[in-house]
Amino acid sequence: MRKIEERLSDIGLDFLPLGGRNSVLKVWESLPETRQANTVAIVDLDLWLIEGIPSAYQGTNIIYTKGYSIENDIFVDAGLLNLCEPAERSNFAVELGCVAAAHAREIKNAVGKKPFCLSHHVNAIIAGGDISDDLDHEEDALKTILTGYYGQVLRGKNLLQLLVRQLTRPGRYANIGYKQVYEFGSANLGPNLLSLESDLRTFFSNNHLAA
Repeated sequence: MRKIEERLSDIGLDFLPLGGRNSVLKVWESLPETRQANTVAIVDLDLWLIEGIPSAYQGTNIIYTKGYSIENDIFVDAGLLNLCEPAERSNFAVELGCVAAAHAREIKNAVGKKPFCLSHHVNAIIAGGDISDDLDHEEDALKTILTGYYGQVLRGKNLLQLLVRQLTRPGRYANIGYKQVYEFGSANLGPNLLSLESDLRTFFSNNHLAA
């Protein structure tokens, strides 16, 4: 976001980080109507990627990530998997399957309004073992989607954790940590983040810059 803020400095755009989606939408909803009309909320889709965006939150004043979260958009835009060597890509794919299986079960619970948790670190998920063989038909279908479109639909923080596991493995020529991955990704804006930048410029330049 710092990069986009710099690129939009000519229209005086400022970002105010507020944390997760719920916090952002709570603050946005509390704004007076006149102020709300001149403010854009930028939020992660999270599970709305699967469940759909509620009608109350559809409109030009709310911009959503293209994938599950901003980490997903960074991952896809910057082609971060290209930082891996061939053997690391293979290991990434194996561990991705393990995490996708665990997430498939949690997503099924979430959609069914049951208790769920998608925030476990991938180290804990992998240490707990692969549950792929225990998945039911619905969960297995979800796992197929998660592994096939992981860049867009697997929880972004976990996706970057999986990547960093490979980029920091013992004996690697150059270790690349979590913060370094973020920095590299934010310096390489691609279609997703450039689209976000374009939407913001259009909104403020054409309609609401005066506020």
